[in-house]
Amino acid sequence: MPAAELNACHIIPEFTAADQGDFTLVNNWQFDGRGSDLRPIGPYNRLQSQRPTKVFGPMVHSVTSQTINVEWWTSSDGVNSELAWGEDEKCSKKAGDAYASGCYHSVSLTGLEAGKTYYFRVDSRQPAFEFHTNRELAEADLLKPRTSVSSAVLSATTPMAPAEPRQFYVANNGADTAVGTREAPWRTVAKAMQVARAGDTVFVRTGTYNEQIFLRASGEPGRPLTLRNAPGEKVWLEGCNQKLTCGLIINNKRHVVIEGFHMRNYGSIGGGAISINGGSDISIRKVFYDGRSPIYTPPPVSARMTHRLSVSNVFYTRGFHGLVFYQCPDLEVSHCVSYISQIGAIAVYNLPSQ
Repeated sequence: MPAAELNACHIIPEFTAADQGDFTLVNNWQFDGRGSDLRPIGPYNRLQSQRPTKVFGPMVHSVTSQTINVEWWTSSDGVNSELAWGEDEKCSKKAGDAYASGCYHSVSLTGLEAGKTYYFRVDSRQPAFEFHTNRELAEADLLKPRTSVSSAVLSATTPMAPAEPRQFYVANNGADTAVGTREAPWRTVAKAMQVARAGDTVFVRTGTYNEQIFLRASGEPGRPLTLRNAPGEKVWLEGCNQKLTCGLIINNKRHVVIEGFHMRNYGSIGGGAISINGGSDISIRKVFYDGRSPIYTPPPVSARMTHRLSVSNVFYTRGFHGLVFYQCPDLEVSHCVSYISQIGAIAVYNLPSQ
């Protein structure tokens, strides 16, 4: 920048030990924020130290005659983590979405044979923590090897016959130490998700529920896992004054039905009030989303790489975004209403083949 230019500055870099090859800036604070887009002046390479990735699990959440629901945790939310599985300990098949963010990971192995043993392990890759203004250095980083870590190989055996469908209840006056019946309901939806499996229906009774709900099991063809309001009752899923970024999180699940909820007050740093990653045959219906807020709010439904997703009778008002879908083949959206959305009503980012 010429010296005569407005806001021009002259800064002399001070290095830690240039004569020994250590060019770490001592006065880096003088350079920060003075370049374009509030970046430091000139080319730079910023390294962020990190601890080695750790995998906690995997663990079997539940097993049916056709499905094994597996979950695990990683020490960082930036780790790419997926499930390797198969009919022997080689685990040559891959399942799940390797790029779903978060420390909690959940994958359902579906379409399995009854009475058979399956093997699985978790493969995770360390995220890259280097940032460059130089394009050539950024491109070179793509070729650098990334540290991988794998869990031990575990196994699970599917039962010979499907279990009978069950009904569970959640209510504001319930207790998670109860049995989950209409007469003795649970207090939290999270408790119900801990128990529910393919074929089960969870009814949530009138009230407000301040919790982030992870679906931990898949349904099966003709035996979906259903989470819905009790018929005729008004249920609010509440984001705790935008402290929660998502209300419902559905990662790598199949044959799931979500129905009859009111949702509001979710923060903007997240996929959506209902966030879906991967999976297939998911139905979202009869949802009311109140997007009124002084700051940004997430979309009512955000889905990525989900096959045969159906969204119907969803009403959303005064939010910043509408429905958002990324690479969702065979998507069906019907009878949805957007009222005064500030940016858009619906956005679909599908490939031409989808």
